[in-house]
Amino acid sequence: MKLMIQLTLFLKDTHQLITPSLEEVKDFLPRKDVVLWGRWIQPSEGELEQLQEIFHFHPLTMEDCRHRNQRAKLDQYEGYIFLVLFSIKFKKDWLRIRELHLFLGANYLISVEPQALSAITEFWEKLPSNLEILKKGADFLLYTLADLVVDQLFPVLDHLDEIIDGLESKALTAPDKTLVNQIFHVRRKLVFLRKAVGPMRDLFNKVLNRGIREIQEEHLIYFRDIYDHTVRMYEFIETQRDLLSSALEAYLSTVSNNLNEVMKRLTVVSTIFLPLTFITGVFGMNFENLPFTNPWILDLTLASFVAVPMLMLIWMKWKHWM
Repeated sequence: MKLMIQLTLFLKDTHQLITPSLEEVKDFLPRKDVVLWGRWIQPSEGELEQLQEIFHFHPLTMEDCRHRNQRAKLDQYEGYIFLVLFSIKFKKDWLRIRELHLFLGANYLISVEPQALSAITEFWEKLPSNLEILKKGADFLLYTLADLVVDQLFPVLDHLDEIIDGLESKALTAPDKTLVNQIFHVRRKLVFLRKAVGPMRDLFNKVLNRGIREIQEEHLIYFRDIYDHTVRMYEFIETQRDLLSSALEAYLSTVSNNLNEVMKRLTVVSTIFLPLTFITGVFGMNFENLPFTNPWILDLTLASFVAVPMLMLIWMKWKHWM
């Protein structure tokens, strides 16, 4: 059975990585020569209570861990900071979102994962060969995890970029009735990403400007790199939204132009048949003593049926109406 609580402790003096028990964690917390990383994966209520009992986290932060659908944020408390981040990936045609709750103290980082994150699990397994990260402290470990989570968004945005390029081409060359639904489907994804990326951008801006005690000043440059990534992502999302709006306008314009072409052809046909209708109407009246009763009138009428449309077509071409 997979452990729902994973603990690892780095001893700075001996450069050792050990696996403490929950009881031993309490003894290590006051020490400054250690870095603790604990993962609470799909924690039960009892495991969350254990977490609060050991670290004495504020009840509000524990409440956030119990309830999903949080907004990306950073809250400062006495002795630690609490962060909520999002891991977003494509799963078939849908966006899959996972929350990540992080507690950063002076010598520890606790990650609460409502669902296990594959990127963090892979990093956990490679941790023994990445001890340099732990040597730099818990705040650098926080940077590493945050960078892993945020950078997962780049493939998502690249995939959306390809989809939007295809929609733009389709809007101009082969628009159909399904295009509008496809555009709004992608637009909903962009709105969703905007709501996720915007708060994360603000979160890392706070990290840079609030003077957080738990983050060493020399490590702020790394968090600035994550902030730059979120800014780029947010701007990219805004640009793609504009491109989608342009694609929709191009589609509507193309449909309107096609409709205008159809109406123009119908108008030409109606205009051509108008004099023919007049001629047949005049000579089809059922009155006595009608004029033009000579036999050659029939030939003239039939000839006019050919000549009048041809003259009208020539005239319309000359006027550039066709």
